[in-house]
Amino acid sequence: MKTFNLKRIAKAMMILVVANFSVGTAQAQFSSGYYERVTRMREIRMKMANGSIFDTEVAKSYGPFLPDRDSEKAFAHYRTYVEAARCVSTKQADAVEAALSHEPNSAAGKAAFEGLKDEASVCDAQDVLKSGLRRGLLSEGAYLVAFPAAPALPSTVTADRLKAFRASEFDRNAGRTEGEKALIDVADCLVLSDLSLADRVARSNAGDEDEKALLDAMFVAAPYCAGEERPTDLSRSVLRAFLSEALYRASVNEATRDLFAPAG
Repeated sequence: MKTFNLKRIAKAMMILVVANFSVGTAQAQFSSGYYERVTRMREIRMKMANGSIFDTEVAKSYGPFLPDRDSEKAFAHYRTYVEAARCVSTKQADAVEAALSHEPNSAAGKAAFEGLKDEASVCDAQDVLKSGLRRGLLSEGAYLVAFPAAPALPSTVTADRLKAFRASEFDRNAGRTEGEKALIDVADCLVLSDLSLADRVARSNAGDEDEKALLDAMFVAAPYCAGEERPTDLSRSVLRAFLSEALYRASVNEATRDLFAPAG
């Protein structure tokens, strides 16, 4: 069975988790249940040590997006999938919002995604709904439909905002696999640390040098989230999908949605 180079993925995720909970991660300590979260992260690190951070079945569900590498084919799929996701969100904005509002992997969430199948067929988005990255892809499409022009976003937010958002989202994602929980928590931190930069990532062309530069800049801008350098053993497409999910959640989360003022 294909293992998707789990050792390389584990190395990349180790960088994310260790940096995320290092002494320099001052803002993370504001979150409620900090020590409990550290204990959870230690458990994740133990799984990294034996190469099981990304479940093989989860990795397989990502379709053309291999967790540990990029390809021109994957970038092309990402662009196509996001356009299809925008189509679905344009035609059924309320239904997409409802599907994304449920906790990941919940029964209600799965049923809500099933309800999007007819619209997905019209938009040629069947593969999007089948993908293990569907939340991120649909989130990016929904965000771009909700904000066709970049909203007036702050580059920085207060520690209280970061605390409230991260804590609520961490609990909300409790049903995900350990690897995905680690990655979405890092994405939440990166996005809230520079909303305007995250918005630019969502509007960039997947696979372009501009996208790469913007993703790199997110890590440089918030080294306390996951270190100063983007892990090159982590697929840009997978990373972007989680960042898009975090950005969309920030736009609807009660603690942060007021920060998203429509352009003009």
